Amino acid sequence: MTLIHDVTELQAMNNDLAGDYELANDIDASATATWNQLNNRGVWAPATLYTAPLDYITYGGNPYYCWSTHTSAASWTPTEASKWSVTDMAATDYMGFDPIGRAANDYFSGTLDGKGYSITGLYICRRGRREDQTALIFDGGSGCVIHHLHLVNCEIHGSEVVAGIVADLGDWVTKPDIHDCTSSGILIGEGCIGGLIGWCWGIGADISDCSSSCNIEIIAKVCWQWNEPWMVGGLIGSASGNLCQIVRCFATGNILDDKSTNLIPADDFGGLIGFASGSGQLISQCYATGNVTSACEEIGGLIGSISGAGDVTTVQDCYARGNVNGSGYDDGSAGGLIGYIFAGNLSTQTISNCYSTGQVSPGINQVTGGGLIGYKYASGSGVITITNCFWDTQTSGQALSDGGTGKTTAQMKTKTTFSGWDFSSIWSITTYCNDGYPCLLNTTPNCALIPSIQGPQVREIIALEAMRNIEMSCMGRVYVDEEGNLTYESRYARNP
Repeated sequence: MTLIHDVTELQAMNNDLAGDYELANDIDASATATWNQLNNRGVWAPATLYTAPLDYITYGGNPYYCWSTHTSAASWTPTEASKWSVTDMAATDYMGFDPIGRAANDYFSGTLDGKGYSITGLYICRRGRREDQTALIFDGGSGCVIHHLHLVNCEIHGSEVVAGIVADLGDWVTKPDIHDCTSSGILIGEGCIGGLIGWCWGIGADISDCSSSCNIEIIAKVCWQWNEPWMVGGLIGSASGNLCQIVRCFATGNILDDKSTNLIPADDFGGLIGFASGSGQLISQCYATGNVTSACEEIGGLIGSISGAGDVTTVQDCYARGNVNGSGYDDGSAGGLIGYIFAGNLSTQTISNCYSTGQVSPGINQVTGGGLIGYKYASGSGVITITNCFWDTQTSGQALSDGGTGKTTAQMKTKTTFSGWDFSSIWSITTYCNDGYPCLLNTTPNCALIPSIQGPQVREIIALEAMRNIEMSCMGRVYVDEEGNLTYESRYARNP
């Protein structure tokens, strides 16, 4: 086991991508803001030969980034699409931390145990450089295990796949395992972006007890040459792995699509997950509260879209409370919980025991907008089932939805509305938590777990006193055990 004491030792993980690591203490990574200064190779001249790699050149007084190797000026012509302003260039004179695994273009297959410690102030800028993955860890693959790690106040700029902790999480052999990890800060990118994970396609990936408060900004596609859609989520950009489980997770950051510079419409934006697809995929006891603003096709408070053929995806015991704002393209849809659901042949998409409260504002050109579901469509033998799901007709501004049942705000704060929900081990409802809407006992911070033998009024008093007298962490909870002892439990506790 290798102990990591500082950011230099953190960077040295590049030397052994199969190693086992532990943080020995909190790490200040703010020095990375001046690491790896860019190299300006000079002024553009059509006949000039350049030595690879090019970082950027100037042409007509403007800086341009080059995203691949060019040995002659004739091999590349600057265009408006690849030009950055002087202001952008000044903000990205340093590339910062080198994502773990990027130099070898290989995946991290070891273990990283944060022991509950934090990495603060990490700076990475790979924007406009035609690099595939940008995050603390470039690629998490076979055997990748990351536990108890907290990324605080990061600033990460990237191109194709951008995230806080792992850009690309994929594996065909041993399931990746991400548990009790959090991220906060700002992410800026052009393609598939997630507050914690960019693209999760690993078979059997297990994402549990994780969260992100990162704010995400999407910019014009300068160098993402795949011409693929955007998939952006507050926690995960794209979750497309079979047998993937995402449980007890949440996202609170806002997502903003810079519509003024987008070159083509995006596809899927969601408060928690942009795009979800996979056989045997489970999304359970999760929520999102951030606002989603985008000109993309499918936008949702929790998930932008669920789509696939031959897939079986289950979303259960989840909620979304953020606003959904679209400017919209033709055939797009916006929903308080999910923007679009598609079940192709042999697919089963199941949504149960979920709700949403956010305002839904479809764009002028968007075809559909719904309080809970924007639009759903099944073809062939595909089946879509939506049961025991609700939306707030008053706060959403939507009287209709392509699935679910609309209720008033007062009804949404009344336990009897949610008949059939598990209020003993999954849900709770109290005036003092989540503005009176149902909260998740195992996920929502400050959602007090009180034994059912106590009356509702007693339960509320105990919860209120706990919140008044105990400094709550954003991932903690207060509960009364069977002996009547008031206990505070935090997921940030150091792990021996």
